[in-house]
Amino acid sequence: MGDLSQGGRTVIFVSHNHSAISRLCDRGIVLSKGAVSFDGRVGDALVHYNQISSSDTSVSAATLAGPLMGVVELSDVLVNESPKLVGNVVKPDETIVLRARGKLLGPLALFRVTFCVFKQGEMVFTLHDLQVPRDAQVGHFDANVEIPAFFLSPGEYTVDVGTYSTASGDWMLAKNVARFSVTSDWHENYETNHAMGMINMNVYGARREWNA
Repeated sequence: MGDLSQGGRTVIFVSHNHSAISRLCDRGIVLSKGAVSFDGRVGDALVHYNQISSSDTSVSAATLAGPLMGVVELSDVLVNESPKLVGNVVKPDETIVLRARGKLLGPLALFRVTFCVFKQGEMVFTLHDLQVPRDAQVGHFDANVEIPAFFLSPGEYTVDVGTYSTASGDWMLAKNVARFSVTSDWHENYETNHAMGMINMNVYGARREWNA
């Protein structure tokens, strides 16, 4: 389809797959209740779709497992403050904040929260809310991590959230508790037409020296 569109033909692609839409299209039309709700740049169309769509909250749709299920209650997981499981669309120049809130029904020694990010079933990376686990008492917790702008390549991502007691080895895992899509909007630090893996290292640690 990409080859057809680049050859001068107009291709209409109808889908709910944010990743494919972002990769193949440069213009997006959003239909709502039988009428055109938005017509414009594909990145803005995906954002608009996210704003008008609705879904179950993430935790209610997640699969929970582990021996800490009676000790840890996970109330919600948010992507940039949105609790939706689907429909979260992020532009490449946005920082992505993953946040998990919940309650401890009992004290846990050396406790921390872990966010695992996946793309197409492959783990991209894991982030911890604390570098060093700390003892936690009964009460509410609010853990968050940040993924920098331009870091993730375009596509759809899912998030697992784990809670751990390093002291006892006990854990609880919430699988597929959040989902988000990164659009393919072009930027000088985000050239999707060039080879890009799961992460974009072009803007991190690159240096060039000139010798006269």
